[in-house]
Amino acid sequence: MHSSMATSAIPVRKPEFDFSREARAAWFDDNPYLSALLASMSVSFPGGERFFIRSVLKYAPEVTDPALREAIRGFAGQEASHTKAHAAFNRMLEQVGVPAKAMEDFVEGRLTTLTETEPPALNLARTVALEHFTAILAMAFLEHPEVLDRMGPEAAQLWGWHAVEELEHRSVAFDVYRATVDDEGLRLRVMAVATVLFVAVNAVRTAYILHRIGGAADLRAAARAVRTLAGRGGVLEGLLPRLAAFYRRDFHPDEHDVADLLALGRARYVQPAAAPSAR
Repeated sequence: MHSSMATSAIPVRKPEFDFSREARAAWFDDNPYLSALLASMSVSFPGGERFFIRSVLKYAPEVTDPALREAIRGFAGQEASHTKAHAAFNRMLEQVGVPAKAMEDFVEGRLTTLTETEPPALNLARTVALEHFTAILAMAFLEHPEVLDRMGPEAAQLWGWHAVEELEHRSVAFDVYRATVDDEGLRLRVMAVATVLFVAVNAVRTAYILHRIGGAADLRAAARAVRTLAGRGGVLEGLLPRLAAFYRRDFHPDEHDVADLLALGRARYVQPAAAPSAR
C-alpha cells in the first residue's frame, strides 16, 4: 500500500509572469526545435487543464475521504493557475509567429466535446493517463535544471513552477479514479491509446510550429535538441521505465520518490505560496 499525496496539503499559488522581454521564436536555448516542442505542449495546456479539472470534479461528490476531498480542491486550484499562466505564455508565442490561439481553441473545442459526449469514467481515465505523462516529464525537467535555465528567467520559472505542482498533485486524479471507477482494464487500455496519441499529436504539432517559426533547416540545432533530450544524460533518459511502471497493476504515483526534486524545484522556481487550499 502506497501512501497517498492526497494526505498532504496542496498549496494553490498564483504567480504572475511577464514574458515581454523573452518574446522570440527560439525562446528555449536559442533552439527552434526545442522551442517548437515545448510550444506544442503549452498550447494544449489551457484546454487540457480545464478538461482535467472537469473530469476530476465530476467524481468529487462520490469521494468520502476528507483528505482526498481536500486534495481535489488543491488540484483544481493548481490546474486553474496553470491554465492562466500558459494562456499568458501562449499570447507571447502568438506574437512571435506561433498560431497559438488557433491551436488552443482547437484543443479546447475537442476536449469540451469529450466532456459532453464521452462517459465520465473514460474521461477520468484519460486524465489519469495524461497526469502521469505530465508527472514523469516534470521529474525529467526538474532533474535537469541546467536545461531549464537555458530559457529566459520568466519562462524557466513558468516551466519549473508548473513541474513542481504537477509532482505535488500527481496522485490526486489516480486516487479519485481508484476510489470511484476502479477499473484496471480501462486504466491500462486508455494509457496505451493515450501514449500513441500524445507522441503523435505533439510530433505533428511541433513540426507545424517549426514550419511557422522557421529553423527546420538548421541541422546543428536539430542535433543539439536530440542530444539535450535523448543523448547520454539527456532530459528524457529515464522516461521509459517511469512510463512502463504505469502498466503494473500495483502501480501508484507515490512510488516515485520526488522529495528531493520538490525541494530543489521549490527553491529555484516557486514564488512564495499562498496558504494550503482550504474550504
